[in-house]
Amino acid sequence: MYFIAKNQDKQEILFKELKRVLPDMNGDITEEKCSPIFSGNLRTTVKETVLLNYRIPKGTWVLMPNTIARVSEEYFPKANRFIPERWLKNRPTNETAGNAEDFDIVSKGKRNPFAFLPFGFGPRSCIGKRFAELEMEILLAKVIRNFQVEYNYGEMKFFSKTLNMPKDPLRFKVTERKQ
Repeated sequence: MYFIAKNQDKQEILFKELKRVLPDMNGDITEEKCSPIFSGNLRTTVKETVLLNYRIPKGTWVLMPNTIARVSEEYFPKANRFIPERWLKNRPTNETAGNAEDFDIVSKGKRNPFAFLPFGFGPRSCIGKRFAELEMEILLAKVIRNFQVEYNYGEMKFFSKTLNMPKDPLRFKVTERKQ
């Protein structure tokens, strides 16, 4: 919510799409209308493993931090910029990308499907992944369809334990949208 509140241009694109898909602001969101919280994935090695000539004994906890790949220019051009279009399964068109520079970044970028895995991958991936994604999509759609959200304070600072948490309370200005 913080990033969409700080980037009003992206919020406006999302709102226009939601208005097109959900013309009735009080209408239900169904699965037909919908298409990193954790700091990393923690695993225990089940056998001795060698990574980059470094021996990792069996039974060692290994953390794969999401935040490192997320800010890597190698995987995500302009990694520190909020460009939500980079996560679309289908490449955006010029109309849905927001602005020409974002369109160029997203349309020409090569996306490594293993660069960012907040839910893990394979047989040990999070069983609740699709449920969590659906809940986030529905919440964001309902809020942005009905309200304009602003955040008029300094940049958010994080601290990390198991979850990435905001250091200070988040204070949003929420204004009801007119139909």
